[in-house]
Amino acid sequence: MAKTGNSEGRAPPRAVVAALYERRFRRSQTAATAPVSLRNGGRLQMVSLRKELDSVWIWFYKEGVPMALETVKAKYFILLLFICVGLYLVLWPHNRESHSAEFETIVRFSKIGNAIEHFAWDHQGQLPAKLSDLTPQYIDTISNCVYLGTNGISHEVIAYESNPLPNAKISIIPPGGGVYQVTESELDQLLHTNESAVLERLHKERVIYYEANLRASLNSYRIDFGTYPRGDNASVIHVLSGDNPTKTQYHSSYAQERNSHGEDLDPWGTPYFIKSDGNNVQIKSAGTNRKFDELGSTNYDDICNSVSNGSVIGDDTKF
Repeated sequence: MAKTGNSEGRAPPRAVVAALYERRFRRSQTAATAPVSLRNGGRLQMVSLRKELDSVWIWFYKEGVPMALETVKAKYFILLLFICVGLYLVLWPHNRESHSAEFETIVRFSKIGNAIEHFAWDHQGQLPAKLSDLTPQYIDTISNCVYLGTNGISHEVIAYESNPLPNAKISIIPPGGGVYQVTESELDQLLHTNESAVLERLHKERVIYYEANLRASLNSYRIDFGTYPRGDNASVIHVLSGDNPTKTQYHSSYAQERNSHGEDLDPWGTPYFIKSDGNNVQIKSAGTNRKFDELGSTNYDDICNSVSNGSVIGDDTKF
């Protein structure tokens, strides 16, 4: 029987739900505050079209041939209808099959990624040596997957899809969690180079996921103890990893993402800046240049996030 959830009393590894919740919340907030012209663009276009048709109608009416417009409308409507039906019949089967296969691949790789994270959660942050270590306890079956394990962390690829569909993007499992899709060229860059645009993008995505997941772990701890753990990176991570009165594990990171002092490292190998006074926690990655920049400096590339008093949505204001 495959493992479908967490053991009783255990917090979920890398609480990705928080990151997804935040993204949906931000999208809903953006949609709610977007200009009317953006939110109702289609409706405005229809109003404009109707106005144009009305003006044409008036012109025909003034010329004394109102029936001409109806004839033109009918002809164009029938022509447009035939075009739409034709395109639908030609494209629908192909799109349905390709989208269905793509969705199935994403679901399959999500299950593999979850199994890997659950294994690491149960083994002090250690990745499985091989994918067969996951079956049957964490997942029933694994297919069409190339596993890199610890060797792929710095390349942002723990595993990737083998035998993808022709002309389709390739699904990968990055160490930050989730499933990403990249082109064949991008995958080649990730696997064989140390610098590329796609690698930098995935590094930054991993930081965003890390900060959101750490925020969720901090809030779970606060629910149980009424306050955040105090201190710096090593102190906070130590407490969240189980050094607390109930020995509950709230946070997990791969062993390769920590240094000898117990500090969590960002994708560029720099310890995260973490500072907590019990009510407010600041989290920051030094970014690509591997140094914490002065606020306002031209080279500032730090990635910041803060959480206060149990807030679900973090504050990404720079500090």
